[in-house]
Amino acid sequence: MKYNKEQRKAINHPPAPLLIIAGAGTGKTTTIVARMENLIKKYSVKPEEILALTFTIKAADHLKAELEKRIGEDGQKINAMTFHSFSNGVVEE
Repeated sequence: MKYNKEQRKAINHPPAPLLIIAGAGTGKTTTIVARMENLIKKYSVKPEEILALTFTIKAADHLKAELEKRIGEDGQKINAMTFHSFSNGVVEE
């Protein structure tokens, strides 16, 4: 897959928090999945240590499915959820 300069910058960002803001159709999901794959393969980050917050359950499920295509069933172990679900979990604990 070919990535533009900004996508490569995000994908190769070291293991640290990263906020990606971009409009519709700009390749955010592709970039985020590639970043997660890079963190797992290059930096040995465990999938369950990754938190990806989305606005919809469908988007969270899509992130997991795309990562699973790249790294196998461990892709389902990432913590991908909606902002609402995450916040609700924090409040309930």
